[in-house]
Amino acid sequence: MNELQRLEMLDTILWLHSRDVLTAIASKGFLNWQFYGLPEEERARTFKTNVANNILYRNNEAMITAGTVSISEHLQDILKQRKRTGLLALPFPEEDVEELRKHRHVLSHSANVAFRDPAVQKFYEEGRHWKDFSAKRIWRVREALLKYLTALGSNRDVSLPNDVVVQLGTCQFIQSALAISYLDGVAPPPMSEVAPLVYQYFEKFNEALKVP
Repeated sequence: MNELQRLEMLDTILWLHSRDVLTAIASKGFLNWQFYGLPEEERARTFKTNVANNILYRNNEAMITAGTVSISEHLQDILKQRKRTGLLALPFPEEDVEELRKHRHVLSHSANVAFRDPAVQKFYEEGRHWKDFSAKRIWRVREALLKYLTALGSNRDVSLPNDVVVQLGTCQFIQSALAISYLDGVAPPPMSEVAPLVYQYFEKFNEALKVP
């Protein structure tokens, strides 16, 4: 296996995780917007509970947690392996890799309020585990690898683009999560209304990731 093939295999693993995590983070953002974006009185007439209180939302949250942990561990494994074997270091943005490492620690020990690593402790105390836009860090890490691969002659930026996509079932999941949280007697939004809004939101989400 040559260097290009080795890196494409690493990118495939990264893409599989990042694709799902970014879709899940965008879906969470859309659901929060649908809830908090309503004026308080209209929200009270529409929702019986916060949209975050239903099992579909929590399942989506679990996907974000598992995927973020997997991405960080994958990155750390890549860096350690290449250093150990004497291969060239990859041009990952160091700050993003480090911040994702801190996210991994907090997500993997959700009951902890004290961490042995001072950097992780500071990250937690400053509330960056929920304030930080982790989606942008995940996107930038893979974007850096894609640019490196393109320079080596790969076309993965075309075959496996670094975009947040509306996957099969995304709109149905969002519609169901909203419907579960609505008051009895309030009709859930039809798919003809939900889908265009989801696609528009995801388009803006992609644009936000690319802002320096």
